Amino acid sequence: MFSFLLSFTFFSQDFIKNTMSNKRLPFKVTPKQFQVESIGSEDIGVIEIPRYNDLTPNERLFIDGFLKDKPSLQDETVRVSQFIAEKSNMGLFDVYSSLTQGDVELLQTYLPEFMSLQKIQQEIAPLEKQVYATAMIKFRLVSDWEMKDTADPAKIHPELVQEISDFAKKELNGWNEPPEPNEEDLKKSSEGNTSKK
Repeated sequence: MFSFLLSFTFFSQDFIKNTMSNKRLPFKVTPKQFQVESIGSEDIGVIEIPRYNDLTPNERLFIDGFLKDKPSLQDETVRVSQFIAEKSNMGLFDVYSSLTQGDVELLQTYLPEFMSLQKIQQEIAPLEKQVYATAMIKFRLVSDWEMKDTADPAKIHPELVQEISDFAKKELNGWNEPPEPNEEDLKKSSEGNTSKK
């Protein structure tokens, strides 16, 4: 009896050890492999990144960690739109659409507000691009990749950084076009901006 228990214990431990060391779920039906996207060109280099149709929790945490204290470009656009809407007696949605589509007449009338929005965009866009690209590379390709590596053109072409960042944003949106906000969405966003201050 003792030898049976002893051999069963060793069998159980080996079974558990082998099962646990593979770190794979015991699927009855194995899921399909993820699609792989080729990003880049001959001039800037081509890499392949697995496409998950979403960001992983670690990628989201990484991105949020760098961008959480930065203003959102959309929130700032809504804030400027709200200011102009109140001054011009135009609807919030109309002003927002005019700003995002580059309505020259409106922009000339409210040039200081537009310039402040442009300044914020120039501050946020490069950091956002670097953070999104770094998250993709770090969590899908090279685990010890850092922000400084993404900023180094000797390691990665700046145009490839842009393409990887674009890929990350498509992953964030599940490869669907982000919906255009409507008047109600803008008002809710505007109310949220007011309560943050």
